Amino acid sequence: MKRGGEPKAINSPDWENCSSNWNASHGNPPGSESMQTERFIDPAEVNAVEAQGNYILLRRGPDSYLLRSSISELAEKLEPYGFIRIHRSVLVNTSYVQEIEPWPPERYLLRMRGGKEYTVTRTYKGNLRSIAEFWMGSNPTRHPANKLLKP
Repeated sequence: MKRGGEPKAINSPDWENCSSNWNASHGNPPGSESMQTERFIDPAEVNAVEAQGNYILLRRGPDSYLLRSSISELAEKLEPYGFIRIHRSVLVNTSYVQEIEPWPPERYLLRMRGGKEYTVTRTYKGNLRSIAEFWMGSNPTRHPANKLLKP
C-alpha cells in the first residue's frame, strides 16, 4: 500500500499497445466518478501481483495499485517479463527474489528484496525451477541445491 494512504485504482491495461512500458489508467477507487489519467508502469518495476477479490494489487516499491483483472490473465501477460505464479493468488517478479527456504510440509518461504515474504504452495513449487536455473545456470539438475526443488 502507498504509505499513509489507500492504493490507487487502475483500469485494465492496454497490453496490445505497449512494448516495454505497461499502459494503465488510474484514478479514484472503484465506484467513484472522476477523471482518469494514463499511468505507464514498467513491468520490471513491479515486485509482485496479489489477487484481492475481483481486483489485483500491483506492488511496485513502496507504492501499490489496484487493477480490475484476474490473476490468471495477468500471469499469462507477465510471464515474458519474468513473473511466476507461486500461489493461487500471488505472482512474483523473479528478479526481486532474494531467498527461497524450505518450509514443511511441502511448501517454501520465498523472501523478496525489501523483506516481503510469500508462501510457495506445493501446487506451484515447480515454478521455482526458473529461479533456480537463473541462479545456478542453465542445467540446475546437477547442482546439489536442486534437491529442494524436485517435483
